[in-house]
Amino acid sequence: MFRSRRPLFLLLAFAALCGAWLLSLDPDERFTTDVTELLPADERDPEARLALSLVRERQSRVILVVLDAPAGTPPATLALATSAHAEALRASPAFAAATPLADPSWQHALGRLLHARRIDLLLPGWLAEQRRAYAAAFPATPPDDPAFSPWLARRTIAALDTRLASPDGNALAELIPSDPLLLLPALAERTASLDTQSTPLAGRALVWAETRAGPLSEAGQQPVFAALSAAENAARAHLPALTVRFTGVHRFAAAAKAATRDEISWLNLVALAAVFGVSVLSVRRIFGLLHLVPLVALSTLGAVAATTAIFPRVHVLVFVLGSLLSGVAVDYAFHLVLARREGENYPSRVRRLLLPLLGGAATTVAGFLTLVVSELPLVRQLGVYVAAGIVTGLGATLLYFSAFPNLDLAPRAWPAHAGCPRRFRLPLLLALTGFAAFGLSRIHWNDDLRALEYPSPALRAEDAAIRAAFGENNTGVSLITRGASFAEARTHWQTLADTTPVSSLASLFPLPADYAAALSPAGRATLTRLGPDLAAAALRAGYEPDAFQPFLTDLIAHLTRPAPDYENLARETLAALPGPLGLLAHANSDGVWFISRAKSPATPAHDEHTLSLSGIESLNHLFARYRVATSRLSFAGIAALVLISCALLGLRTGLRTAALPLLATALSFAVIALRGEPFGLFHLLGALLGVCLADDYAHFAHADDGSPGALASIRLSALTTAASFATLSLSAIPAVASLGSSVALIVVLALVFVETDLFSLRHHA
Repeated sequence: MFRSRRPLFLLLAFAALCGAWLLSLDPDERFTTDVTELLPADERDPEARLALSLVRERQSRVILVVLDAPAGTPPATLALATSAHAEALRASPAFAAATPLADPSWQHALGRLLHARRIDLLLPGWLAEQRRAYAAAFPATPPDDPAFSPWLARRTIAALDTRLASPDGNALAELIPSDPLLLLPALAERTASLDTQSTPLAGRALVWAETRAGPLSEAGQQPVFAALSAAENAARAHLPALTVRFTGVHRFAAAAKAATRDEISWLNLVALAAVFGVSVLSVRRIFGLLHLVPLVALSTLGAVAATTAIFPRVHVLVFVLGSLLSGVAVDYAFHLVLARREGENYPSRVRRLLLPLLGGAATTVAGFLTLVVSELPLVRQLGVYVAAGIVTGLGATLLYFSAFPNLDLAPRAWPAHAGCPRRFRLPLLLALTGFAAFGLSRIHWNDDLRALEYPSPALRAEDAAIRAAFGENNTGVSLITRGASFAEARTHWQTLADTTPVSSLASLFPLPADYAAALSPAGRATLTRLGPDLAAAALRAGYEPDAFQPFLTDLIAHLTRPAPDYENLARETLAALPGPLGLLAHANSDGVWFISRAKSPATPAHDEHTLSLSGIESLNHLFARYRVATSRLSFAGIAALVLISCALLGLRTGLRTAALPLLATALSFAVIALRGEPFGLFHLLGALLGVCLADDYAHFAHADDGSPGALASIRLSALTTAASFATLSLSAIPAVASLGSSVALIVVLALVFVETDLFSLRHHA
């Protein structure tokens, strides 16, 4: 009794070992729904690196909140509720900042920061501009002409007089003593288009907030939503009828995670139900099908354990696709049980069927192991998952049924299959090949990373409405200019600004060359002379003797202290910028980038250092590159399949065996192409999987000894597999649905070829 049950003990030990391993894992640490983790962490494409940076850094942590009060609400009451909402967010450890945009405190803080650093940041660029104007007016003069400083003082006073006479002159009265060069007003004019905030409607308030944790982490989701809920309650304590809406990457990430978990559950359950439903219609001893449950469970358990043991983080999309194992794992069981002969013991049956079992499994495993060299983490993980599931499924099947050697499912009698007459096989093959070639010529590709995302139309509509309330719109175009350092990024941005009218935070920082010129001995000498010359010119123009004393004091202090390093000055300034403005630039160990805004969507072509932000959102060209690389791997996997078939069955039979899945796949793709469906990367993965599965049935057909059970095993294997993949076609994720429908069609066509023996594989026929 112990010896007969020993295989079951081995399987229980394997299940316990895998279960213990999986229970030891931290799900939040080891499993991810982050769409960016579908891309390689070391991606060499510059647009991909920027896209990953945008998602992982401060820009992704912004939460936008709209508070709408009922009509007739006093503005003071709404302001009180808005202040309570922002205060509650600031008090939460989940949030780093929260600012009502009607509250000018962050703008005042920004003004104080820029005023304190105006000489370091803005004076070098102003001085360089004045030198260019002087050189244009007096081209024969040397760069260190002593007449430059008196000329500059007179020019400055004249510009100041003109500005004071303008309609906004009175508004500058308080600023003039500390900024007679009008450095800050000039900066405000250059960056005016960066202020995209719209004036809130009556009865509406806006809150800009920033979370501490990224939106794709656990700390950036439920704790953030709890804090937002608490803030909403705090606001409603002052205004009970208040309506609060918010948006951010956090909502999309949480919705995707919840939908993924739900889909994993129901797809696997529906796939399992479909497999058993087809099986119930095909056998008379229905309770015998319960023996398939441990095989499916062990196959899935082994696949998950192997994948998590090899990869430190696994995307849950692998497990959505993994629902296919419900159909694949039972193939070997059907073939082993239904192809039994009367009076044949279990070891003899295994020896007789071992070649087709190993041949089918080896070709599938070899095909999917080629995917482990893919650039895409998802493709690598899928390759390991399927290969491990197949190996586990075959091993578990051989061990499990050794404990139940006499199991008989009693297949139902189906109508006799109609084999295709031999004289029609070659013409029919040629006709089908011609149709496949015609259909394949109609394939068109549409590579889009968004095909891997859950559609969230309601969330996207609300997101667009909230962002419109904050002044964000689709007019114009956003550009990103990058460099290895602030100096390099600022230089590249100037190249863009010289050819395209753009506004950017980059204009806050001087050009490195201008900064160096202002700190040079000649530059410092000019600034030293400028103070007395400016005071004298102002006195002659009728200003008070000490009208610019605050500026002159700051200028002297600037000239007497050591100049800050350019990179340190820029980095510290960016880190100190309050409010939303700081999101328009970014610096880390990978480099620096600036966001620019161009008013016209028809932006001229730019160099390789500047790219469109809209192009980053789809990364279609990048996904096309992955598709081409995956196609090479798929062809390599198919080539391995052909070689293994020829090695096991001989050249002629091996080629015929491999031709069956190849034609089934080509015909399936032809039908899909003629239907007008665009193709993507997951169609290629479906082709590889379909070829491997159909090759299993070709091997089983070659081993068919003419008994009803042999053909029933192939039929039931194919139908259950087709049912599991048809379930995948119900997925809300477009890529998963396309993979499921394409593989299901391949399997059905392969079954038709086996039933008709179109490739003359049955050696008994």
